[in-house]
Amino acid sequence: MQYQQRGAALVMVLVLLASALMVGIMGGQTGLVGERLGSNYRVLTLAQMRAEVAALRAIEQFAALEWHDAPLISDRLAVRWEEYSAHPLATLVDEGCSQKACLFIPVERDGQQWAMAIGAVIQPEPNGGTLLAQSLPIFVRFEKMNESATGTKATVIWH
Repeated sequence: MQYQQRGAALVMVLVLLASALMVGIMGGQTGLVGERLGSNYRVLTLAQMRAEVAALRAIEQFAALEWHDAPLISDRLAVRWEEYSAHPLATLVDEGCSQKACLFIPVERDGQQWAMAIGAVIQPEPNGGTLLAQSLPIFVRFEKMNESATGTKATVIWH
């Protein structure tokens, strides 16, 4: 009887050890997934903040934008950083935006003139860089402009 009990205790200890090992492995994997999610969220948030910087610069320079050959935007989800960063009408923002990862460009959307701003996070590399994330585009335009004795007044539409 004593030998059977000792064998059962060994089996129970091995089962407990194996289950503790499995819990530890699952906890480690959960931690890694959480770290990746947090990193992705940080990069996307940084790209969106850069788009907001570009949108503010677009508002400042809205009157000086050139609308000849401005691209037509029909689907805002189809906007890609690579396509518009190389466009001749695109303005890369230096001030307040590192890596030249903020841009604005005059576009036509729904038959109206808008300035579209995009932000990105680019990992620097010797041959350029790798795009890690891009923001959703921000569209700004002046709805109406009135000249008065105190200056120009405008309503800004931020999409």
